[in-house]
Amino acid sequence: MRLEHDPGNVIDLGLLDGRAGAFPSSEGFRGWSGGARDRFFIAMDDATPGYLPGKMPPGNWQLVLGLYQILPHGCRYFVAIELDDAPRTPIADADEQPFFPVPPGWYPGDLQSHTHHSDARGSLSDLVNAAKHRGLRFLAVTDHNTVSHHRQLPRMSSSELFLLPGEEVTTAAGHANVWGAADWVDFRITAPAHVDAVAERAHALGGVISINHPKPGGPDWQYHVPMEADCVEAWQAPWPAGNDVSLEFYDRLLREGRRVVLVGGSDRHQPGWPDHDPEILQVGSPTTWLWLDELSVRACLAALKSGRVFVSEGPAGPRLELAVNGVPMGGTVGTEVVTKEPGASDPQLEAVRSSGMAVASIGSRLPVLLRLMGELGEIYTQQIPVGEHEVEVELDLTRAGKFVRAELWHETDDRIVALSNPLFFN
Repeated sequence: MRLEHDPGNVIDLGLLDGRAGAFPSSEGFRGWSGGARDRFFIAMDDATPGYLPGKMPPGNWQLVLGLYQILPHGCRYFVAIELDDAPRTPIADADEQPFFPVPPGWYPGDLQSHTHHSDARGSLSDLVNAAKHRGLRFLAVTDHNTVSHHRQLPRMSSSELFLLPGEEVTTAAGHANVWGAADWVDFRITAPAHVDAVAERAHALGGVISINHPKPGGPDWQYHVPMEADCVEAWQAPWPAGNDVSLEFYDRLLREGRRVVLVGGSDRHQPGWPDHDPEILQVGSPTTWLWLDELSVRACLAALKSGRVFVSEGPAGPRLELAVNGVPMGGTVGTEVVTKEPGASDPQLEAVRSSGMAVASIGSRLPVLLRLMGELGEIYTQQIPVGEHEVEVELDLTRAGKFVRAELWHETDDRIVALSNPLFFN
């Protein structure tokens, strides 16, 4: 298949086979390359990256053209389709998802990355080499609107680097990552209410869904936030790239009573290997840390759902863990119920939110500023020197409000270098 069109326009390209129905379709996806390609092929045993090989079911196939950028006077286009009946052997089924036991602890990774299966130049091997070079232990490969890369992930995963299957559901009005889903999630959103169907489909396939980079140039998230959204990518690429807007978006959800998990992602479009770009632009910047007991889809999704997650500017840290009254990040600190009149026959009971002991565990190679943030803003600040530290802070939980979370700031550059997930209060 080959697409030609007038210069100055951008037309995205994809394909559905005869099994596909209207949105949201659960089958029939055969590939998507966005504006990165103007041609592709599909055979029983092979396909262009971004597209799925396999049997050719009868029916009406659909060439999907996404009108991403069209000049005001319009755009002429031409599509050429070539068919042949050369004998082919169907490709074997994908391997089962692997798992690798590891000692329980914090493991560094990246939750957004791209290869030549969508709009990056580098191959999956290039991306894997880059992630191993940076010392990552897990990596979500989230090519745009396609799952063609999923077939390769099990055989390329190892105890050194586990590859988590992902798809970045990509539209003109916002992007969302889906991790760990067993199949493709339809991206053909044409109405705001369709985002709810995307979230429901992600969960039905066993996955977790995240709102990506909700900030200008991200591109921003212009839909409502589905009630089934699990996470928000509050840190994408280097911190100064507008991530304060994403963090405020996240805090606004917390203030509304939503319990969503804070994550980060480099959004690295791998250029090849070796990678000669500055580390701050490479995969793993920022790094998302998960508390894992094995490298597997199950363990990664469990950590994401529970909120046992923090984000740092790179694989070397800083590290940041927060607990209140022994409850770890993502958990709920219960209220204390006391009797106002213990001797009364009909005692009045009152829920009292007493003080709580917050413990921030910090490991940093540079001096940092610890800030504890609650529903109404900053509730505690302390300078932290280089090294390993446990900081105990007695908090008046009435000042915290619905939640408390921690930030580490570089002392001189006025940038965040680590973010914890919140704890919630009843």
